[in-house]
Amino acid sequence: MNNTELMNDRIRVIHDAARMEKRPYRVPHIGNVWNWMHVYMDEPLNTILRDYSLIERDLRAMEEAYNFDAIVTIALRNPLRIFDPIGQAAHHVDEKTRSVHIEQPDIMKGEEYPEFSADMVRMMWTKMMPRKFPSLCEPGGETKLLKSAEEFLLFTQKQTEFIDMLTKDYGMPRPMTGGETPMVMPSFEFFFGYFRGIRDAAIDLRRHKEELAEACAALDSVFVDPVFDQPWTPGPNDALLFDICSCFMGHIVMNRKQLDVFYQPFIKKARDMLVKNNKSLYIFLEGAGSPLWQYMEDIPKGHLAIQLDMDDIYQTRESLPNACLIGGMPSALLGNGTPDQCVDKARALVETVGANGGFMLSQDKMLSIRSDAKPENMKAVSEFIRDFRY
Repeated sequence: MNNTELMNDRIRVIHDAARMEKRPYRVPHIGNVWNWMHVYMDEPLNTILRDYSLIERDLRAMEEAYNFDAIVTIALRNPLRIFDPIGQAAHHVDEKTRSVHIEQPDIMKGEEYPEFSADMVRMMWTKMMPRKFPSLCEPGGETKLLKSAEEFLLFTQKQTEFIDMLTKDYGMPRPMTGGETPMVMPSFEFFFGYFRGIRDAAIDLRRHKEELAEACAALDSVFVDPVFDQPWTPGPNDALLFDICSCFMGHIVMNRKQLDVFYQPFIKKARDMLVKNNKSLYIFLEGAGSPLWQYMEDIPKGHLAIQLDMDDIYQTRESLPNACLIGGMPSALLGNGTPDQCVDKARALVETVGANGGFMLSQDKMLSIRSDAKPENMKAVSEFIRDFRY
């Protein structure tokens, strides 16, 4: 196959798996690879993450070695260059472990939810940004902000270039997330991951539940409702792997009643849009998702695909026969087992979970550090899945 034919074949088997109308003739292999593709290289991680030519080199090396049908993201997870001009407030690179540590945000106070709901844009610029980047309030702050904006534009340009490079040179479709695929998340995710942090957001669910719910509703009106309520063209977009994508992480700190308030409405809005317009949703899940299955079990087949993290994929298949499941390949085995053990596990997955379709093989964690996987194990699994046929 030439690269155009290869890309069309990859899109076809991914669509067959996701839409669950028939079992694809082979199992798609999805790369959940993040900083791991850099950690075996010679240069310091600090250097690689700031050098787009090295990032491109590692993207090419990854695809040439492992032949993924698609990747979760273009892997520019830690855009350090954007924040360098205004001060690195969160990202810390540990060269000894070849890892990136991200500090919990501390840019919003629990008592400020009413102020956020009243005028979130004003609060972001007058309080949250200065707390995150104090240098913006110093002499020369405007110049620093302009330089950061220039780096952001370069970052988006490079992201597009990398996606186009993988398509043209390797026959890889657009990634699961990013690119032209709209991203929309439950609004609690913003407070959980960006504004308040895991610990404080979890406390707020008890101390400031009503104010937090109102702030989430304010964010919904800006970031969620316009996506779901737009005039969609009916039918799937065959140029994309999925019509819309999302990320769930904040659910891990919630009980059933809290999930009813902060996640169930989002999932219902998604379901109604998906069914009405015959669209598909890809959810990148972090943590155990089983408490959410109750809200997803009535979504018809062909509309939902979930990238699993901590959930047992066999139990999830029983609980959600209506969803395409992505994952299953344990990073613990990839990082500590032998090539034969990894291939045996991959074979068991495709012959059981994938027996009737609705399955894509992928790593069960965001591969980020050396211990997440051995290259020889990744290579063995990639070669097996490439040649496997039902």
